[in-house]
Amino acid sequence: MPDFVKRLLPIVFLLDLLSGAAADDASPFSGVWTGTGFQGEHSWSMRVTFAPEEVRIEYPSLECGGTWVPASRNSKHEGEAFFHERLEYGHQACFADGFVRIRTTPSGIDYEWSRSAGSLVEATASLRREPN
Repeated sequence: MPDFVKRLLPIVFLLDLLSGAAADDASPFSGVWTGTGFQGEHSWSMRVTFAPEEVRIEYPSLECGGTWVPASRNSKHEGEAFFHERLEYGHQACFADGFVRIRTTPSGIDYEWSRSAGSLVEATASLRREPN
């Protein structure tokens, strides 16, 4: 597969995942979502923004953040997605990279973070969509 196609595939996946976000607010992964992350006894604030061009992640209380890059279309469940987390700032407070799984629930989105795909889940959160 040509290199430029490999670089375009994550963008095509993200656009497909977010299709309808601008035209249909009922899309499961559209808008801004906030919540509190947990890892053992530690907690922090989270803010995820799903936009047509990218997914932004911010951990305001830890002063770090970056982007979520689509990792896979292999989910067997609707309302589930996988991402590689690529932090762009705040590396002293947060791991630079990780693997994220999100699933829609009746009350929002469940978030799971691990250091790599298939490894032990190290952090969790329940996120709620912010009103427009």
